[in-house]
Amino acid sequence: MSLLRCVLFCTIFVAILDTGLCDKPHYDLKDASDLFAEFRQKYNRHYASDNDLEAHYEAFVTSLLKINYLNSIQNSATYDINDFADMTPEEIKRHLGVLTDEHFQLSHHEAKLDENCKSSIYRNSFIGSLIASHRPQWLHVTRTFMPPKEANELITLIVTILTEIVFTICYSVVVTTA
Repeated sequence: MSLLRCVLFCTIFVAILDTGLCDKPHYDLKDASDLFAEFRQKYNRHYASDNDLEAHYEAFVTSLLKINYLNSIQNSATYDINDFADMTPEEIKRHLGVLTDEHFQLSHHEAKLDENCKSSIYRNSFIGSLIASHRPQWLHVTRTFMPPKEANELITLIVTILTEIVFTICYSVVVTTA
């Protein structure tokens, strides 16, 4: 019976490790209106007019594009929707203070953006600059991760060590009770 418990423990532990280490959110833009409705409810957002609502919706969709892009490149951060996701470029400028477009330079990540993402981001160069500069005020980092290859190697090592420990414990329990 204790051998079964050990195997069950090891299986559950591996399942927990496997589900939490490599998942990064990716949002389907077809669901943007539903996501925006959830966002508005979660952060209690109300807008002065339909034009204001539309401007914030466009900013939200741009944030989804940025989140998808930043989560697609191999880095150790995960980006997700936060309470800044509906900020318009003007609101971002006010939030950041005296920083203006001239303070930002587009980096090598600019070349990696796909054409759809570029067309919507380059409507405003400040937004494009924020993507390239990875401003933490703009996108919320929810977790940090290792690149997938290193994470898989680490998981394999941990599972191997845990398996050895569990079977050593189980074997000693079986031997001592027999």
